[in-house]
Amino acid sequence: MPVSLKLLDPKTGKEVEVDRATVRLDASGKKVQVRLGHTPKEKGRMKYSIEVEPPKLEANEKPIPPQNLRLERTIEVIDVKQIKVLYVESQPRYEFRYLKFLLEREGPDEKEKDVNKKKKSIELKVLLLDADRDWPSTDKTALTDFPPTLKDLNEYDVLILGDCDPRHEKLRTSLNDIRAFVRGEKEDGKKAEKPGGGILFMAGAFHNPHKYLGTPLADIMPVEPLQPHMPAEIPRPDKFSPELTSMGRMHPIFRFSLNEGDSKAIWDRLQPMYWFSTGYQIKPAAEVLVYHPSVDAVGKADKQFPKHPLVVQQHIGGRSMFFGFDETWRWRHREHEAKFNTFWIQTMRYLSRGRSTSTKLTLDRQMHYYVGEKIEVTVQFPESTSGGPAAPKVDEKLDVKVMVEYHPPGAKPGETPPPVPMSLVKEEGSWGTFKGKWDRTREGKYTFRLTTPDVSATQPDGQKPSAEATVILPPGELENLRMDKYEMGSAAEKTRGGFYTVDKAEDVLNNLPPRPIVVVAGNSPPTLLWNQWWVFAIVVLVITSEWILRKMKHLL
Repeated sequence: MPVSLKLLDPKTGKEVEVDRATVRLDASGKKVQVRLGHTPKEKGRMKYSIEVEPPKLEANEKPIPPQNLRLERTIEVIDVKQIKVLYVESQPRYEFRYLKFLLEREGPDEKEKDVNKKKKSIELKVLLLDADRDWPSTDKTALTDFPPTLKDLNEYDVLILGDCDPRHEKLRTSLNDIRAFVRGEKEDGKKAEKPGGGILFMAGAFHNPHKYLGTPLADIMPVEPLQPHMPAEIPRPDKFSPELTSMGRMHPIFRFSLNEGDSKAIWDRLQPMYWFSTGYQIKPAAEVLVYHPSVDAVGKADKQFPKHPLVVQQHIGGRSMFFGFDETWRWRHREHEAKFNTFWIQTMRYLSRGRSTSTKLTLDRQMHYYVGEKIEVTVQFPESTSGGPAAPKVDEKLDVKVMVEYHPPGAKPGETPPPVPMSLVKEEGSWGTFKGKWDRTREGKYTFRLTTPDVSATQPDGQKPSAEATVILPPGELENLRMDKYEMGSAAEKTRGGFYTVDKAEDVLNNLPPRPIVVVAGNSPPTLLWNQWWVFAIVVLVITSEWILRKMKHLL
């Protein structure tokens, strides 16, 4: 079956085919994936569509609805931006070694002569606080000291703080700069031109996060230590596999596949861990993405996730994230090395400054809906916007409304009913995600458009976020008359029977198995029960006994 990818040319208003593939369908009805690719040449919003050419119809078979053969999506194309990462550690623990090698591979190769190939996604610099002073002379990514000024620190997009002592001589004078870097502020506390940078706190057994309590870094951490010193280490022979929350399953750093179910299955198959940090609680505005499956939380536990949090994030101008483990290097086991790479590269992209500042309105399904099915609408506000005062303040009291426009089949302009408002509710545990369900679905098309708050000034295209859905009638009994040979043959095989078409019907009698012959054998001839004298005596005795008893009780 041919499948084509088309791009809407904004100049001519016509669709142009940019890729094509032929897909062989699975006879058992399983989903078949196909990859279609195209590299945009310009920035801006691009409207793509995927079309499937249906097979020839058989006699009396209804045509497949066009909406079942086409998908349309609009994407935003932005400039490729290299992410500058600064990774600070005290000692070269396992996590440091594996992550450093990975990010170095994603960085530019100085020996590469091809200019296009030299531009890679990540540029890494590392600082080992306890390393020798001459170490940078042997490693091109190494630094001798932490960036001395806030201006130098702002050259980076992401800062990773491993198991570092905040009182170290190379770090203690820069704590206020780190806080301003994440908040997106200047030295005097005023708002900077650049948005805040991303920071990742990686827990360790010596310093992070407990020794940050009472320091300027405590203000930007998504967790709050319950004590200023590290808990006593205990043997942990039992391995565990971290669990994803509902927000974690939707989060981009944990997406290993386009399908959410496949992505969750990959996460569950990753190598388990042993060590994790304890003795801290999440802050009120933080979101839990990953938790321990069997250890309860301490302190002010989240009502929705009472288990011990392991991955927590918070938005403080920039993105602040905390990892309560340091054993992702175990994920490089055999075929899972690619998943380790994907996880960390997506984490760097998520934390970087170059993130989207637009509000998104999405639906829970890409395909069509049937009459009576609910349509789930999700609105996600960004943590930072370019709209200045026009950007909405996201909190529990924010009134979020979507106007629902209904377009009946064959309706002409001016014949559609007036739009109906729909209120959305903030999802628990999220920072800026609002959801709602529309259950009054009829045949036709629906347009969902965010009207309250008005974020058009913060959108790249200046338009209000919107999405469309198509609702069709449920398939009738004459919808698909094509015979399913595979299913019928499979049913015949499981029941030890046979499958025959009309032209092979005469073979049914010939292929019937021979009737089995049942032979009954005995050691002696059968006994005729009613021909025995003792049977007659028992019957006479029973009748006589009943007559005597009735006579004695005066029942006769």
